[in-house]
Amino acid sequence: MRVFSLFILIFIVGVIITRYTPRSIQDFTPLVSIMVVIVGIVSLTFFSSLNRHLLLPGTGKVQGRAGTKGILLAILGIPLLFFIGWVVVNIPGNGWAISSLKNGPINCSAMLTTAFFMNLIFGGSMGEELGWRGFALPLLLKKYSPLQASYVLGLMQAFWHLPGDVSSADLAALGAVLLRIGWSIVLTIIFTWFYLNFEGKLLIAILLHTAVNILPDLGFSRYEYSIGFLILLLTVISIILARTPYMKSQNHDKMNDD
Repeated sequence: MRVFSLFILIFIVGVIITRYTPRSIQDFTPLVSIMVVIVGIVSLTFFSSLNRHLLLPGTGKVQGRAGTKGILLAILGIPLLFFIGWVVVNIPGNGWAISSLKNGPINCSAMLTTAFFMNLIFGGSMGEELGWRGFALPLLLKKYSPLQASYVLGLMQAFWHLPGDVSSADLAALGAVLLRIGWSIVLTIIFTWFYLNFEGKLLIAILLHTAVNILPDLGFSRYEYSIGFLILLLTVISIILARTPYMKSQNHDKMNDD
């Protein structure tokens, strides 16, 4: 009931924000930005250990308290890898540009904060993670190993996004589907590793999901090439994680006791 009430509140605020705001986050008025940040902070508080009544939907158990290490790694890990990719793809040329910095570091920080919370509450992070890591993954781990559960959940996520990836029945659409499947499985393996290794499981998943979603808003030049390099890095990381005994084990006693 509390989760339902929270989403009703977010829906109302979302209608107001989307009705009276411009399409670009960079054009948000200070009032709208403040509204987004406040709703975002309230939402994070709800999904944090401060809410002692919050239980994981898939297990009915407390998610635990997320530590600073897990939170920082979830928020900064993938964006830092993206930055490495951006540096690498720009070394041969002169495309060093970050549009979000054009109005100075203070305005950039304000814009990125707004973009982060906008993605968190309206970009799918909360709603999807409540289902993916809050409900589906715990249930899958009762039957499958973490790696097997990641494959199943990765396919589920890929087909969930399928309508948005396919606009026509051509080779480009087929390529988008295959890319989505590969990308979803790679990310899901990494998400599962986070889920198993850090407390605050649902909060960490929401932050990690938001960190991925915010990448297009960072304003980096040669974005497509940078994302391509990021996908390569994350694929290598997911392969390394997938080969660890921990991801192949079906002994979840420790996880289920959290």
